[in-house]
Amino acid sequence: MNTAKSIIRLAVLVALCALGLFLLFDPENSDLPMLAYCLKVFFNKAIGILCFIVAGLLYNKWCVTDRWLKKYESWIKEAEEAQL
Repeated sequence: MNTAKSIIRLAVLVALCALGLFLLFDPENSDLPMLAYCLKVFFNKAIGILCFIVAGLLYNKWCVTDRWLKKYESWIKEAEEAQL
């Protein structure tokens, strides 16, 4: 059961980051009026940034309890120490 939770948590984090990237870097080809176009761009970028903020908050919350995320965190710390 813990492995399934870890996989689901990783899938949620990857999905949030993928959605954020898509919304931030989506090419805007539209025939909308200028105001509607600017609002669409603004809201897409705001939702994209919000996706990354939510992913960061969830990662910080889950890395304390999740076994796979703890291991990932320890790999990052080992790599940072090896660079110094």
